[in-house]
Amino acid sequence: MSEPAPAPGAPPPLPAPRPSNPWTGLALDVVLAVAGILIVSTLLIAPLVAIEAFRQSAAGQAIADGDALVQAALPQITVAAIVTTLVVGLLAWWLRGRRLAPPAPRLSLAGASALAVLAGVLVQGIALAAMQGLQAVAGEGPATPSNAAPILALQQASPVLTWLMVVVVAPLGEELLFRRVMLHRFMVAGRALAGLVVTSLLFAATHELGQGDGHSLLHWLGLIAVYTGMGMGFGAVYLRTGRLSSAVLAHAACNATAMAAMAFSGA
Repeated sequence: MSEPAPAPGAPPPLPAPRPSNPWTGLALDVVLAVAGILIVSTLLIAPLVAIEAFRQSAAGQAIADGDALVQAALPQITVAAIVTTLVVGLLAWWLRGRRLAPPAPRLSLAGASALAVLAGVLVQGIALAAMQGLQAVAGEGPATPSNAAPILALQQASPVLTWLMVVVVAPLGEELLFRRVMLHRFMVAGRALAGLVVTSLLFAATHELGQGDGHSLLHWLGLIAVYTGMGMGFGAVYLRTGRLSSAVLAHAACNATAMAAMAFSGA
């Protein structure tokens, strides 16, 4: 049956709104995230360093230089850095992500959760194997991510707090920013694959910002590749399920697997 003709004199239907350019939106997301990280981390971390300097002065010790003060307060600074991630993720969602069309769940909650846990464990297993391969190819010491030392320092100070930060707080903050805001922007614009790649590269860059001392360029590029693959794994879970909770759960399962492997190895 043909569709009914519009009533005489009725205005023509409005065309569907074109989705905004995801690249412009991503650029604004990145500017907001960088500014937020700088401001929030300064507000949280600077007092911790000052408190440590005051503690050393009150104890009659010579106040150490900046690097030594950071090392002395490393557990507290690690918590502050992870909380910064959550604050910035929430801020990015509140200011930018809420304006986007909400995701449509594509799997049941039970099915999405099962997929997320399996994907998270698989992603960590592949990452651990890749780091072993990187160590063999680069001919250096263990392929250690830059966040390993802060997490170990926090683990020695408070194992329970470490699990809370690494398995709950960090996944929530990072998935809000990289998947719910950045990747989702590309998904609603019909550019999911491009978004998956670029947001995974940004995810990797935030974990391994620079080459650092004592590691070759090959070592650093290998770690970037590992984190990019992890970001793509979490992003694929988000795209497949349409659920932020699934991406967070996959990330949490991945981090929990890493923590369990660390405990098993005696690190």
